[in-house]
Amino acid sequence: MSSVPKYICPRCGAVGNRPATICPGSSLVQILFFFLGLVPGIIYTMWRVAATYQGCGRCGSNILIHTKSPMGQRLLLEWYDYEADDSD
Repeated sequence: MSSVPKYICPRCGAVGNRPATICPGSSLVQILFFFLGLVPGIIYTMWRVAATYQGCGRCGSNILIHTKSPMGQRLLLEWYDYEADDSD
């Protein structure tokens, strides 16, 4: 690795510089609810917006560990045999 990523997922080992924004549910279902009626569409949309979270873009886990932390260092070694330096 040429640059050290900021986050690592303990579930799947994915690394990245920022978490992904994950919105549960389906856009197609949301459109369907709006066709069925305004109230169900609004309720479903409000639920999707309220349940949106930052997480792993690969597996959807809401747990991401910073690679500068001791646990992040351990995960980098476990998944990639890579040790991040403490610069920055």
